[in-house]
Amino acid sequence: MKTPDQTTRERIRELRKRHGWSQQDLADELNRIGAQTDRAAVAKVELGKRGLSLDEMLRFALVLDVAPVHLIVPVDDEERLMLGSNFIDCTPAELRAWIRGQRPFHPVQNARTYFSEVPEREFNERVAEAWGKATETPPELMD
Repeated sequence: MKTPDQTTRERIRELRKRHGWSQQDLADELNRIGAQTDRAAVAKVELGKRGLSLDEMLRFALVLDVAPVHLIVPVDDEERLMLGSNFIDCTPAELRAWIRGQRPFHPVQNARTYFSEVPEREFNERVAEAWGKATETPPELMD
């Protein structure tokens, strides 16, 4: 199982190549938006020898023309992903929904608490429907 970190590294390399960019070209694009990086840093990120801060990850997504969620989660792969060292795993679709704020990460998160953090102005019918589904008793637990 891959982690979101491994996926992010792979996606950065894949998207960089899709743009036809060298690692130096990607560093130049990042610098254009104020990142202050170099080719060696890009290479280290792609090889997993250097981590990314959240700000850096968002900059990579910006210059690579993708939504951050599509940099973190595979878009075509259905291999389960591992979060953390406790072997919590999920499908790419489940992770995308969690990142997008569409559903809590079951069974770890409480749906009532999760949806209570949605700003009131964003709590629309779609979110209310997702909240309802997330708080339903699973059929196998019903008498």
